[in-house]
Amino acid sequence: MYKQYKDVAPCVKGVDCAFWTVDVFDPRGFADSDYDVVTFNRSEEPEIFKDANNVVRPWHMQYQYRKEYSNETILISDTPYDYLTVYANARTVYTDLVHATIVSLMYGTPVKYWENGKRYKCFYALENLEKTNDILKVSEESLYIQKNRIVDEAKNIIRIK
Repeated sequence: MYKQYKDVAPCVKGVDCAFWTVDVFDPRGFADSDYDVVTFNRSEEPEIFKDANNVVRPWHMQYQYRKEYSNETILISDTPYDYLTVYANARTVYTDLVHATIVSLMYGTPVKYWENGKRYKCFYALENLEKTNDILKVSEESLYIQKNRIVDEAKNIIRIK
């Protein structure tokens, strides 16, 4: 959106607002990190995870959930805090969900994202996004610096206008 509006109105090149969640809710260290998260709510789960151990499978689309999906690794909750806690404390997240990727990166959890649509391009607004063997990471320090710069730029625009 920045590219469409930058020449029309004062704009700040930013990142998804979900990256600020850590500033108000940080459950890192709350749970044992001896598990991976596998969450495919928009596409079929890859076969490589069929027999995976120590896995939590958050299901974000409660309205689509069916009894036949049920097993002891599924997490369904009415509160976002449960999902955030699971992503914040996982070893690695494997997903096709954009916001599961964002909150995982925000908490410093490595992510392998399966592209689904075009929304994934929002990850590439992150400065210093690392991609090694298809695993995405961003340092906490880099994210902190980028977020503060965005806030400062927005404040400057508001003060001027």
